[in-house]
Amino acid sequence: MTQPKTTSNDRVLQFFQQNAEQELTIAQIASATGIREGSVGSRIRDLRTYGYEIGRRHTGNGVHVYTYTTPVSAPVAA
Repeated sequence: MTQPKTTSNDRVLQFFQQNAEQELTIAQIASATGIREGSVGSRIRDLRTYGYEIGRRHTGNGVHVYTYTTPVSAPVAA
C-alpha cells in the first residue's frame, strides 16, 4: 500500500507546526523539508493566502526570520 503524497505546502506547514513560535530562516526550513529555498518563500506565501498566520522579521544582511503562530481555536457555543 502506498502512502498519500505530501505536497511541499504540507511539508512546510508541518515543519512550522512542529516548530511553532520559533524564528526560522528560509535556509533552515529548506534544509529540514528538502524543498529549494526559492520554493519555500512561495510556499509561505501560499500558506498565508490559506489563512495561516506566519510573521516575518528582518534580522539584517537581507535575512528574514519567519514565525508560525499557532491558531487559537474559537470558543464552542453552549
